[in-house]
Amino acid sequence: MTFIRSFYAHDPGMLLFFERRQLRGWDKVETLYENMFAHALAGSVKSNYSNVDVMASGDMAYVAANFHLQVTNPEGEELTDEGRVTVIFERRGDQWVVVHRHTSFQAPPGPQRRVPIHEEPGPLWSATLEGTWRDETGAALLATSDYISARDVSGIPDLVRYRIDEEGIWLIPEPGSSASPSLLETTQLTGSELVLRFPDGLRTFRRVD
Repeated sequence: MTFIRSFYAHDPGMLLFFERRQLRGWDKVETLYENMFAHALAGSVKSNYSNVDVMASGDMAYVAANFHLQVTNPEGEELTDEGRVTVIFERRGDQWVVVHRHTSFQAPPGPQRRVPIHEEPGPLWSATLEGTWRDETGAALLATSDYISARDVSGIPDLVRYRIDEEGIWLIPEPGSSASPSLLETTQLTGSELVLRFPDGLRTFRRVD
Protein backbone atom coordinates (compact mmCIF):
# COMPACT_ATOMS: atom_id res chain seq x y z
CA MET A 1 0.00 0.00 0.00
CA THR A 2 2.93 2.39 0.54
CA PHE A 3 3.65 2.35 -3.20
CA ILE A 4 0.00 3.02 -4.07
CA ARG A 5 -0.29 5.84 -1.53
CA SER A 6 2.79 7.57 -2.96
CA PHE A 7 1.32 7.84 -6.46
CA TYR A 8 -2.25 8.95 -5.68
CA ALA A 9 -3.52 12.44 -4.86
CA HIS A 10 -4.85 12.37 -1.30
CA ASP A 11 -7.65 14.77 -2.25
CA PRO A 12 -11.31 14.74 -1.17
CA GLY A 13 -12.26 15.43 -4.79
CA MET A 14 -10.27 12.73 -6.59
CA LEU A 15 -12.46 10.23 -8.46
CA LEU A 16 -12.10 6.53 -9.16
CA PHE A 17 -14.37 4.26 -11.23
CA PHE A 18 -13.85 0.55 -10.57
CA GLU A 19 -16.46 -1.75 -12.04
CA ARG A 20 -19.77 -0.59 -10.53
CA ARG A 21 -18.16 1.67 -7.97
CA GLN A 22 -17.81 5.43 -8.25
CA LEU A 23 -15.61 6.54 -5.37
CA ARG A 24 -14.90 10.18 -4.62
CA GLY A 25 -12.17 11.04 -2.13
CA TRP A 26 -8.87 9.40 -1.23
CA ASP A 27 -10.28 7.85 1.97
CA LYS A 28 -12.70 5.66 0.00
CA VAL A 29 -10.12 4.85 -2.69
CA GLU A 30 -7.62 3.82 -0.01
CA THR A 31 -10.19 1.52 1.62
CA LEU A 32 -10.92 -0.16 -1.72
CA TYR A 33 -7.23 -0.88 -2.27
CA GLU A 34 -6.84 -2.17 1.29
CA ASN A 35 -9.76 -4.55 0.72
CA MET A 36 -8.26 -5.73 -2.57
CA PHE A 37 -4.77 -6.31 -1.22
CA ALA A 38 -6.00 -8.05 1.94
CA HIS A 39 -7.48 -10.75 -0.27
CA ALA A 40 -4.81 -10.77 -2.99
CA LEU A 41 -2.00 -11.37 -0.49
CA ALA A 42 -3.62 -14.69 0.38
CA GLY A 43 -3.33 -15.77 -3.28
CA SER A 44 -1.53 -14.29 -6.28
CA VAL A 45 -2.26 -11.78 -9.03
CA LYS A 46 -0.29 -11.32 -12.26
CA SER A 47 -1.14 -8.50 -14.68
CA ASN A 48 -0.04 -7.89 -18.27
CA TYR A 49 -0.71 -4.70 -20.24
CA SER A 50 -0.99 -4.14 -23.99
CA ASN A 51 -1.91 -1.33 -26.41
CA VAL A 52 -0.44 1.18 -23.97
CA ASP A 53 -1.08 4.81 -24.96
CA VAL A 54 0.58 7.74 -23.16
CA MET A 55 -0.17 11.45 -23.70
CA ALA A 56 0.94 14.57 -21.82
CA SER A 57 0.12 18.25 -22.18
CA GLY A 58 1.26 20.87 -19.70
CA ASP A 59 0.58 19.64 -16.17
CA MET A 60 -1.88 16.89 -17.21
CA ALA A 61 -1.22 13.44 -18.66
CA TYR A 62 -2.97 10.12 -19.17
CA VAL A 63 -2.07 6.47 -19.62
CA ALA A 64 -4.58 4.12 -21.28
CA ALA A 65 -4.13 0.39 -21.80
CA ASN A 66 -5.74 -3.03 -22.08
CA PHE A 67 -5.00 -5.44 -19.24
CA HIS A 68 -5.11 -9.18 -18.68
CA LEU A 69 -5.20 -10.62 -15.14
CA GLN A 70 -4.27 -14.08 -13.92
CA VAL A 71 -5.57 -14.59 -10.40
CA THR A 72 -5.15 -17.47 -7.98
CA ASN A 73 -7.60 -16.97 -5.11
CA PRO A 74 -6.97 -18.15 -1.52
CA GLU A 75 -8.82 -21.39 -2.27
CA GLY A 76 -6.34 -22.18 -5.08
CA GLU A 77 -8.81 -21.58 -7.90
CA GLU A 78 -7.25 -19.99 -11.00
CA LEU A 79 -9.19 -17.20 -12.71
CA THR A 80 -8.53 -14.89 -15.65
CA ASP A 81 -10.04 -11.53 -16.52
CA GLU A 82 -9.37 -8.66 -18.88
CA GLY A 83 -10.46 -5.11 -19.49
CA ARG A 84 -9.35 -1.54 -20.02
CA VAL A 85 -7.92 1.12 -17.75
CA THR A 86 -7.35 4.87 -18.06
CA VAL A 87 -5.32 6.78 -15.48
CA ILE A 88 -5.13 10.59 -15.40
CA PHE A 89 -2.14 12.28 -13.77
CA GLU A 90 -1.55 15.84 -12.61
CA ARG A 91 1.92 17.31 -12.12
CA ARG A 92 2.34 18.86 -8.70
CA GLY A 93 5.77 20.29 -8.18
CA ASP A 94 8.25 17.65 -9.29
CA GLN A 95 5.84 14.70 -8.92
CA TRP A 96 3.02 13.27 -11.04
CA VAL A 97 0.06 12.00 -9.02
CA VAL A 98 -3.09 10.10 -9.99
CA VAL A 99 -6.23 12.25 -9.82
CA HIS A 100 -8.58 9.89 -11.67
CA ARG A 101 -8.66 6.23 -12.64
CA HIS A 102 -11.29 4.34 -14.61
CA THR A 103 -11.14 0.54 -14.77
CA SER A 104 -13.64 -1.54 -16.76
CA PHE A 105 -13.66 -5.32 -17.00
CA GLN A 106 -14.79 -7.25 -20.05
CA ALA A 107 -18.52 -8.02 -19.77
CA PRO A 108 -19.39 -11.75 -19.66
CA PRO A 109 -21.39 -13.18 -22.58
CA GLY A 110 -25.19 -13.18 -22.51
CA PRO A 111 -27.77 -10.73 -21.15
CA GLN A 112 -26.48 -8.29 -18.54
CA ARG A 113 -28.46 -7.29 -15.46
CA ARG A 114 -28.63 -3.64 -14.51
CA VAL A 115 -27.22 -2.81 -11.10
CA PRO A 116 -26.84 0.53 -9.32
CA ILE A 117 -23.62 2.47 -9.05
CA HIS A 118 -22.20 2.15 -5.53
CA GLU A 119 -20.42 5.07 -3.88
CA GLU A 120 -18.73 3.06 -1.11
CA PRO A 121 -15.63 0.83 -1.37
CA GLY A 122 -17.53 -2.42 -0.72
CA PRO A 123 -16.13 -5.91 -0.21
CA LEU A 124 -14.64 -6.35 -3.67
CA TRP A 125 -11.72 -8.81 -3.46
CA SER A 126 -12.04 -8.52 0.27
CA ALA A 127 -10.95 -10.55 3.23
CA THR A 128 -12.92 -13.65 4.18
CA LEU A 129 -16.09 -13.32 6.23
CA GLU A 130 -15.42 -16.49 8.21
CA GLY A 131 -15.30 -15.92 11.95
CA THR A 132 -17.20 -14.08 14.70
CA TRP A 133 -18.08 -10.40 14.45
CA ARG A 134 -19.64 -8.07 17.06
CA ASP A 135 -20.84 -4.47 17.05
CA GLU A 136 -20.80 -2.03 19.96
CA THR A 137 -24.23 -3.20 21.14
CA GLY A 138 -23.05 -6.81 21.48
CA ALA A 139 -24.98 -8.05 18.44
CA ALA A 140 -23.08 -10.85 16.74
CA LEU A 141 -22.56 -12.43 13.33
CA LEU A 142 -21.00 -15.87 12.99
CA ALA A 143 -19.87 -17.09 9.58
CA THR A 144 -18.45 -20.29 8.16
CA SER A 145 -17.32 -20.57 4.53
CA ASP A 146 -20.93 -21.19 3.43
CA TYR A 147 -23.34 -20.08 6.18
CA ILE A 148 -23.91 -17.01 8.32
CA SER A 149 -25.97 -16.75 11.49
CA ALA A 150 -26.96 -13.70 13.49
CA ARG A 151 -27.85 -12.77 17.05
CA ASP A 152 -29.77 -9.56 17.64
CA VAL A 153 -29.26 -8.39 14.04
CA SER A 154 -32.55 -7.64 12.30
CA GLY A 155 -32.83 -8.60 8.65
CA ILE A 156 -30.56 -11.65 8.92
CA PRO A 157 -32.06 -15.09 9.59
CA ASP A 158 -30.70 -17.31 12.33
CA LEU A 159 -28.89 -19.45 9.76
CA VAL A 160 -28.62 -18.80 6.04
CA ARG A 161 -26.27 -19.52 3.15
CA TYR A 162 -24.39 -16.55 1.67
CA ARG A 163 -22.02 -15.45 -1.07
CA ILE A 164 -19.99 -12.28 -1.58
CA ASP A 165 -19.61 -10.25 -4.77
CA GLU A 166 -18.86 -6.64 -5.69
CA GLU A 167 -22.28 -5.50 -4.45
CA GLY A 168 -22.09 -6.95 -0.96
CA ILE A 169 -23.16 -10.04 0.98
CA TRP A 170 -26.05 -11.97 -0.59
CA LEU A 171 -28.25 -14.12 1.65
CA ILE A 172 -29.23 -17.22 -0.33
CA PRO A 173 -32.53 -19.10 0.34
CA GLU A 174 -32.35 -22.86 0.63
CA PRO A 175 -33.04 -24.88 -2.54
CA GLY A 176 -36.77 -25.22 -3.18
CA SER A 177 -37.62 -21.93 -1.48
CA SER A 178 -39.68 -19.41 -3.45
CA ALA A 179 -37.79 -16.51 -1.87
CA SER A 180 -35.17 -14.54 -3.83
CA PRO A 181 -31.64 -13.77 -2.63
CA SER A 182 -31.46 -10.59 -0.56
CA LEU A 183 -28.56 -8.15 -0.44
CA LEU A 184 -26.78 -6.91 2.67
CA GLU A 185 -25.14 -3.77 1.31
CA THR A 186 -21.56 -3.94 2.51
CA THR A 187 -19.48 -0.77 2.55
CA GLN A 188 -16.35 -2.32 4.01
CA LEU A 189 -14.91 -5.76 4.70
CA THR A 190 -11.32 -6.08 5.81
CA GLY A 191 -9.60 -8.63 7.99
CA SER A 192 -10.83 -6.91 11.13
CA GLU A 193 -13.80 -4.68 10.24
CA LEU A 194 -17.19 -5.24 8.59
CA VAL A 195 -19.54 -2.32 7.87
CA LEU A 196 -23.14 -3.04 6.80
CA ARG A 197 -25.80 -0.59 5.70
CA PHE A 198 -29.24 -1.12 7.29
CA PRO A 199 -32.38 1.03 6.84
CA ASP A 200 -31.53 2.89 10.06
CA GLY A 201 -27.91 3.55 9.07
CA LEU A 202 -24.45 1.96 9.07
CA ARG A 203 -23.40 -0.64 11.64
CA THR A 204 -19.77 -1.55 12.25
CA PHE A 205 -18.81 -5.07 13.32
CA ARG A 206 -15.32 -6.05 14.43
CA ARG A 207 -13.76 -9.49 14.31
CA VAL A 208 -13.38 -11.02 17.76
CA ASP A 209 -11.74 -14.37 16.98
